Amino acid sequence: MIQEQRYVDTLNELYGEGNYEFDYIAQGKDACLCLVSAHNQFELVRMFLIA
Repeated sequence: MIQEQRYVDTLNELYGEGNYEFDYIAQGKDACLCLVSAHNQFELVRMFLIA
C-alpha cells in the first residue's frame, strides 16, 4: 500500500530507521493515528497525507 509506505518513510525521518516500533490505532483515507515507541517513550502520532 502506497499510503502505508509514506507513513513509514515519515516515521523513519522522525525517529531514525529501525529506532522505533509502531502500531496503527486508526487509519482513514487521508490520515492515520499511530502509537509510537521510541527512545523509551510512547507518543501518539497523527499523520496526514498531503498531495
